[in-house]
Amino acid sequence: MGWVQAGLMVASTLMSAAGERQAGKAQSAQYQYQAEQAEADAQAEREYGINQAAKIRKAGARQLAETRASYAASGVDVTQGTPQTVNRAITQDIEEDALNAMLDGDYRAKKLIAQSQGYSASSQNALTASRINTAGTLMEGGYRLSKGYDDEAGNTLLSQGAKLTGSGWRR
Repeated sequence: MGWVQAGLMVASTLMSAAGERQAGKAQSAQYQYQAEQAEADAQAEREYGINQAAKIRKAGARQLAETRASYAASGVDVTQGTPQTVNRAITQDIEEDALNAMLDGDYRAKKLIAQSQGYSASSQNALTASRINTAGTLMEGGYRLSKGYDDEAGNTLLSQGAKLTGSGWRR
């Protein structure tokens, strides 16, 4: 292998290393985007649960008002006895449904936060893997160059009379 081939091998090694590094950065960025999206989705799920609870409470208030109006139209005192018990039960059911809607939104949000954390870890792992792969590519290229790298005919820089010095290969 001549000097041109050695130079091309060095350039090829450097390009491969740069490609490894860039691929890791791109993968990391994708995972980071997914982590941020999962966090945004989690916030949306929480807000959805809160909005659903508000809608349930509003519909429940209408139902309670209709029940009271129905009792009042019939001449029943709604402040005591069975009407009061019915109103209390309706109010409890409304609040229970509203709280369940909020808890359901929070539960879905927590699942998305856990997913986001997984994506963040994957992002860091992609960066670490790219660093390791980049270093491996550089070491492999250095090793092949230091051995004189055999060509297809079995010739090496060493067999062509080259010597490895502190500043590189010399003939």
